Amino acid sequence: MLRAPGAHALVRMGERIMRVGHELGEGRIPRPVCLADEYALSIVIMNTDPPSAGDVLDMYRGLNHRDPQDWDDDEESVWDWRDQMLSALLPPEEANDYRRHDLLIMEAHGQGIYDTAHPRHPLRWFDRDDLRERCESSLAYVRLSGKEQDALTTKALKRVSSSMKPKPREKPQAARTAFMTSSQVPTQSRHLRDEIEQTRTGLGDTVQALAAKTDVKTRARQALSGTGGRIRQQLAAAKGKTGQAASTVKGRAVEASRNPTVRRALPPTAIAAAVAAVIGTAVVVTRRRQAAARRARLRPTSWLRLHR
Repeated sequence: MLRAPGAHALVRMGERIMRVGHELGEGRIPRPVCLADEYALSIVIMNTDPPSAGDVLDMYRGLNHRDPQDWDDDEESVWDWRDQMLSALLPPEEANDYRRHDLLIMEAHGQGIYDTAHPRHPLRWFDRDDLRERCESSLAYVRLSGKEQDALTTKALKRVSSSMKPKPREKPQAARTAFMTSSQVPTQSRHLRDEIEQTRTGLGDTVQALAAKTDVKTRARQALSGTGGRIRQQLAAAKGKTGQAASTVKGRAVEASRNPTVRRALPPTAIAAAVAAVIGTAVVVTRRRQAAARRARLRPTSWLRLHR
């Protein structure tokens, strides 16, 4: 068996267990100096039969305040004895809180492997510096007080947050200086000038287009105003001609009424004149209506809306 893989670790662990048992047999509590000693001490304590209840009360005076009926249960006395013995691994004020935390860490790193020859068994820790240092750091953290643990946690969080912070930006003056000294400044300036020229050209084209639109609107207004003036003149002339014809017909009718001979001699002429007057009046009215309709269709706003 001693020639099996990991036998040297078993031999060393056996020696530690024997030394711990000897110390306990002499009535002394062994003080572990390394992780292997702590593991050996826990193995001895967890596999040793506890003394009687009276021996426990005589050895640990702090348990005398408990009621006697509590000691009827042997299992409870077993756990009390183990708790007191395991308190040697931790400071007394924190023994009740962390009395088995070390063993949990050991089992967690062992990952439930119970084959002593397996390279990942807890017994193999002591031949690997990385695992031993990891376990020792965990045990050291457990033994710290609450304030010390909080301080270490705060430092760790600060380190993590500082590593996640983005890099500080350059100052404006430094950034401006770096930009001015850059070799890309002439190229960028030339590019900016080209963009400015293109913008100016585009604005000039836009202004010319707006001016052309304005000229078109002005010419349209002038054409509409000229058309309206001509229509008004034509209406005035037609109105004058109609008035003259009506007055002529009226005069002839008066003369005919005064002179019965003429009235009897020229009845067709009077009828023709009256018909001509009526036709002229109808023509004038029709033209005025057509002119009004044409003006309504050719209003400036409607024309501009259609030609925008």
